Amino acid sequence: MRKPGNDISKLGVKGKNNLDVSNCIPSTTTTQTWTTATPRRTSPPSMTTESETSTPDCLVWDWYRGYVPCSWMTTESASTDASTDSTTSQYSTVSTDCWEYDWTRGYNVPCSYTGQPKLQAESEPKQQAAHSGSLLETPTLNQCSCTDKNIWLDVYFLMDSSQAMTRNGFDEATSFAQSVLYKLNIGQGNGQQTRAGFISYSANANKNYDLTAFQSSDDMINKFNINYDGNRGTNIEAAIKLAAESFETSSHRSNVQKVIVIVASAYESGKYNDPTEIAKTFIEDGGFIITVEYLQEHGNPVPLLDKLSSGPEYSFTNRYGNLTAEQLRQAFCRINCFCPTNYLPYTQGDVVPVGGCYRPVPISAIQALAAKNCRQHHNAILAKVESRDKSTFLSTMFPSKTKFWIGLKNVDGYYQWADGTCLQNSDFQMWAPGYPNINAGDCVYTYQYSGFSSGWFNDDCSDDQNYVCQSVPCSADNYCATRD
Repeated sequence: MRKPGNDISKLGVKGKNNLDVSNCIPSTTTTQTWTTATPRRTSPPSMTTESETSTPDCLVWDWYRGYVPCSWMTTESASTDASTDSTTSQYSTVSTDCWEYDWTRGYNVPCSYTGQPKLQAESEPKQQAAHSGSLLETPTLNQCSCTDKNIWLDVYFLMDSSQAMTRNGFDEATSFAQSVLYKLNIGQGNGQQTRAGFISYSANANKNYDLTAFQSSDDMINKFNINYDGNRGTNIEAAIKLAAESFETSSHRSNVQKVIVIVASAYESGKYNDPTEIAKTFIEDGGFIITVEYLQEHGNPVPLLDKLSSGPEYSFTNRYGNLTAEQLRQAFCRINCFCPTNYLPYTQGDVVPVGGCYRPVPISAIQALAAKNCRQHHNAILAKVESRDKSTFLSTMFPSKTKFWIGLKNVDGYYQWADGTCLQNSDFQMWAPGYPNINAGDCVYTYQYSGFSSGWFNDDCSDDQNYVCQSVPCSADNYCATRD
């Protein structure tokens, strides 16, 4: 609860840093009106607001729609109609003869209330399914942004130099590998540069170029000269082992992802150690394996390559005639997106942290110190909650019923997130019953208050809670000098 002497200042019209707050939720005190009558409604209450052309002076609870502007009601309290055993409200400015779903706002509005054009439900079956029985989801950006020139990886290409590859095929395969690398920033710096090495194999594996060999893309093309072996052997296991050992030397940067790219035309089982075990070990140790099946005329598929790769999104083939260097660079982009140590990825159904990285802190702090601690590590912020799925993801980081700060706070009279954006009318919200209530405090925590129901609660910022830090992933466009 709010402590004496901590009252907020008079609400203003501008947010922090002159943020445009025309669509923001004012953090005015919300009056709740509760009744024991059975509500006559078919869906959970939702947050509603007036038309975007006006600003509500206050909000009041209505069982039909949840929060509504006070100006919609002749009184601030609902009355109970005993004959119908339902809660009724008298509206002074809005006709409530019927209700319909407004696709623009994402909640029910009176039929006569058409502040903006509505999309018809029958023409948007997919949207209806998404909204039905659920709260809104605030759109989010993919946090794994990538520019080819900014990719920073350590990569070994393992080139099949066996008889099955053929001399022409070997030259073509090595040209493809160099084409993949050419658009990257090849070099020996510690920043956003990629280091590349080459290992050729047939019956044995040979390191042709270490990670320190090339100073630039042009230097790679000018220096590149690998002899074709032409032996009948296909000892992929020896090549993976040699690459894995090479990553353990000082030439590998500890903050950089380890990548092996296997380019093969054949594999003859039974003559050499099975490579699947060493590939699995390399992946479990944090490495990635990309495979490229290069089928030539009269060649046979190499199904083993699918088993060696880090996943179907890292397994490629030319058998359909549409393999390009850009496809591998996109795989590099995905590999280059990862979370720092002790941060958990929010993947949103992907295999990379497109939704950001999160570190739960299981010891409490006042809100200001929680935010400060987050900033000190990877410039993180207190977590932003844009969907129920993300709220569940964050809650599972703590034991059940644990309260923890989120990055929502009253700033200059408007609720704003720690990333500087304000909470808008159309955004996802999950206030607990009776909230928001600015009298309880300016800061906000989330809490599983009943069964599986979680919600947002106001609290005094000088109270202490656990918290979750949210960080942008390390990626091609976001260099991390350290993983820790």
